Amino acid sequence: MVKLAVNVITFLPSKNDPRTTSGLRGRRGGPKMFDIWVSNKMHFTEKFTVDFQYPEFLDYPDGVADCERYGVTRIPAYVVCHRQTEAVLGIRFFKENDSGSTVQDALGDILKQFAEPAHYATGSQKPTLDAKQLCLFSNRFCPHAERARLTLNIKKIPYEIVNINLTEKPEWYMAHHNPLGKVPTLHEPGKPQPVFESLIVAEYVDEHFPNEPKLLPKDEYEKARQKVAIEVITQKFINNLNAVGAKGDKEKVEELKKGLKEVEESLTGQYFAGDKMGFVDVMIWPWFERIAPVCEVRSVDLKMERDYPKLHAWMQKMLKEPAIADIVFPSEIMVPFIKSAYVDGKANYDIGL
Repeated sequence: MVKLAVNVITFLPSKNDPRTTSGLRGRRGGPKMFDIWVSNKMHFTEKFTVDFQYPEFLDYPDGVADCERYGVTRIPAYVVCHRQTEAVLGIRFFKENDSGSTVQDALGDILKQFAEPAHYATGSQKPTLDAKQLCLFSNRFCPHAERARLTLNIKKIPYEIVNINLTEKPEWYMAHHNPLGKVPTLHEPGKPQPVFESLIVAEYVDEHFPNEPKLLPKDEYEKARQKVAIEVITQKFINNLNAVGAKGDKEKVEELKKGLKEVEESLTGQYFAGDKMGFVDVMIWPWFERIAPVCEVRSVDLKMERDYPKLHAWMQKMLKEPAIADIVFPSEIMVPFIKSAYVDGKANYDIGL
C-alpha cells in the first residue's frame, strides 16, 4: 500500500498535455489517451514503489529525472514539475474505445491508494499508528499545521499524516494526543509525550533531526531576531488577515493594508531571514498563501504585485522552493474552503477529496 499523501484534482483527456500527438487526440475508434492528474499536497519524501495491474500503463523515460528528484524508485508514470503552484503526478495510459468516466471508474481502486486522508471527526475510531513512523496530526487547511508540514518537507523527513476535523474534534485526539484539540501535534515513536503548538513543533523538528537544511541559525542573536520578526509579523499582518477573513469589515481591511506596508518595509534582504530562506520565512508563509483567496472571498481590492512589490517578489522566490510549491492549494480549492469557513460558517475540510 502506498502511503504517499496526495489529492486527486482533476481527470482530463490528455489534449491538455502538449506532448500528446494530434493523431492520438482526434482518431475515432482508435486508442484514446487519458491523464489522471494527482497533485501532491503533503510530501514526496519517502521512497516508494507502485505496481499497477493494468497492462495499459506505459513507462515514460522522460520522467526519470523528475522521479529521481522526488525519490520515486519505480512507477509507470512521470512527474510534471513545471506547473505554477503544484507538482503533478501524471499517470498516462491507453484504453480502447472508453470514455473518461468509464476509465476513471475502472481505476477507482488505484486512485484510492493516492487519496489524501479525510479528517477524523467526533465519534470516529482512533487510528492505529505505525510504531516506527513519525506521525503528524494535521489539517489540510490549517496554516499552523502547514508550518509543521513545510518544515518536515523541507528537511525531507518521512512522516505519516492523520488529519483532524477542527470543528468536530474526535474525542480520542484530545484524550490521547493533544488536550487543547489543536494542530499540529507531532507523535514520535519512543517518546512518552507528543509535541504540539506550531512554532514549538517546527523548532523541535529543525533542531532535533539532523536533516539539512537547518532553518534556524546557530547564532543565538540571529535565532532570537527571527523569532521576534515572527511575532511582529503576526501582530501586524497575520492577525489582521484572520480578522478580515472572519469579518471583512472596512476597518480591518485598512489595518491589514497598513500592516502589510510595515511588513514590506521590514524586508531588507532577499528573505526575512537574510540572503536565504530561513525559519521566519517558512513560519509566516502559510498566511501569505491565503491573502488572495481571503481577498477574493471578502471582495477586498488588494493586489500584492501592484501594492506591495517587494513582498510580491519575496513570494515568487518562496514559490520556487519545491517544498513550498508542492503544498500550495490551487485557488479552485482554497477559495471555496475559505468561503465555507468564513462565510458559510462550517469549514469543509474535505473539499476536493
